[in-house]
Amino acid sequence: MPNSLITAALSNPALPSSWTPGSFIAIFVSNGTAAHPNAGLLLGNGYSYTPSTCTGGAVCNGGRGGGLLGNGGNGYNGGNGGSAGLMGNGGAGGAGSSGQAGGAGGSGGLLYGNGGTGGSGGAGGAGGRGGDAGMLSLYGNGGRGGAGGSGGSGGDGGASGFWLGNAGAGGDGGSGGAGGDGGDTRLFTLWGRGGAGGDGGSGGAGGDGGRGGYLIGSGGAGGQGGNPLTCRLRAGRRSWWQHRLVVDLG
Repeated sequence: MPNSLITAALSNPALPSSWTPGSFIAIFVSNGTAAHPNAGLLLGNGYSYTPSTCTGGAVCNGGRGGGLLGNGGNGYNGGNGGSAGLMGNGGAGGAGSSGQAGGAGGSGGLLYGNGGTGGSGGAGGAGGRGGDAGMLSLYGNGGRGGAGGSGGSGGDGGASGFWLGNAGAGGDGGSGGAGGDGGDTRLFTLWGRGGAGGDGGSGGAGGDGGRGGYLIGSGGAGGQGGNPLTCRLRAGRRSWWQHRLVVDLG
């Protein structure tokens, strides 16, 4: 090979035209986009869909948060909220269209963070379940369940953090639908309130209240029924050593 060609090759080494240092860093640190909704492997927030990026009746789930730190993105059109990694809040579930259930809220971070709110259901659709706080989180609240559409039940509330935190309230039912149950604190949660049950729609029963903390914390209040002659109210379950109160009407 002529020396001139060797010299030219060394002075102008060929690199992939699409490669840049930033593209490598983005693998680990970046926010999600509509094309790639999940955040970077270490840091970043998941993508939250909007009407302009979730079209044609598609169900779009929110992006996942970064593995170490970052929030999950919000779902759209009945999509689920994205979950966080170690620390961060779960994304909210998207509202459902007619006849469609709302999306579930994303889970909070494994060590710290709140669960996302469930999406409301469309006409005839149930509300989405609230996201749970992290399984081993030092502190975190469960997400509230989404409201049901006409004829749909409310979504259940999410569970609290492992050590401290309150459980999410149940969503209200639509006309004729039952209220969602309040979320429970976890088995060994030291301090936290159970989630309140959601109110029932016209003719629907109220939801049960959730269990309170292992040592300290009250049970959640039962939801109000839509028709006092036929509904049932169930007061929240208190700490394990307390009696459970049940009140039946009708």
